[in-house]
Amino acid sequence: MAQKIALPGEGGYVELPDTGDGYISAVVCHRPDGSVGWQALAPSGERDAWVTVSLEGDTTVVATSWSGWRVHFDAATGTETGRHFTK
Repeated sequence: MAQKIALPGEGGYVELPDTGDGYISAVVCHRPDGSVGWQALAPSGERDAWVTVSLEGDTTVVATSWSGWRVHFDAATGTETGRHFTK
């Protein structure tokens, strides 16, 4: 079952698809009409996965990958606004 995080106002929501193995393969942002606004795959390719995703403030989606990258995205556009290695 996919997890969803509502974005503030009429911003839609961020969906964390269930991969069946406890990892998140993509962060998908849906607009209020249900269409996909943006999608972010894990930073180290197909052998990587998102393990945590959260909303920071009203404008930033923060995702951490299994490979150790913590990535910040603009919630409205999906543009990467920062990245740092955590391991």
